[in-house]
Amino acid sequence: MSTRSIRATRRMSLAILAAAALALALSGPVPAYAAAGALDAVLEIGDVGGAAVGESVTVPVTIATNGYEPATVVFFLLFDPAKLAFQHAALGPAVQDPGAGLQTSNSEPGQVGFLVSVFPQTDEPPIVDGLLLTAVFEVLSVPGEPPSFVGAQLTVASEEAEYI
Repeated sequence: MSTRSIRATRRMSLAILAAAALALALSGPVPAYAAAGALDAVLEIGDVGGAAVGESVTVPVTIATNGYEPATVVFFLLFDPAKLAFQHAALGPAVQDPGAGLQTSNSEPGQVGFLVSVFPQTDEPPIVDGLLLTAVFEVLSVPGEPPSFVGAQLTVASEEAEYI
């Protein structure tokens, strides 16, 4: 199974997220804007493998926090809407806190946004390295290249609302 990476850098405001997501959605697979230096968090996005038309496939999304303790993770996946249809998503075991929530937005064909938010209820890190979530897609067609994903933008923030 191959994967695609999305990297996060330090962020200044949510307005940057919206503008960057739109710009990246139009320009293809580009890492997150470089802001303050070193890349801090990385998402690895699985693929649909050799799935057949009509099958539902579960795509794993893993996170490497690189020592940070994010409480919010926002990212988008871009895909060919002629080949895939988003169905639903579920949080994975990397989201440790019982106060966690997952919201998805699939209002644009070929794009699904994910918001993982945690309102920490324990002293443990709310999100750790590992399986962040799984996203389920239906395979609509497989002509030519197999369906794949493009990571558009990733922003993470600590529970103190500091962008990391």
